[in-house]
Amino acid sequence: MKITVYGVKKEVRDNMTVSELIMEESHFMSPLYVTVAINDVYIPMENYSTTIVHDGDNVDMVAYMDGG
Repeated sequence: MKITVYGVKKEVRDNMTVSELIMEESHFMSPLYVTVAINDVYIPMENYSTTIVHDGDNVDMVAYMDGG
């Protein structure tokens, strides 16, 4: 199926959860440090493992960075 991630169209497998997408896109970043919106709707972190991404979805992710 096709979704948009960070404004870029991408092919992903069917029935992918938000947690799986985070791991694929952020290359080992923990889902604990990522905020996700699908189609401009915020997804609570406790729902990452049960929320399925659907064909045509627009996914935005923001990763928290530590520093000073």
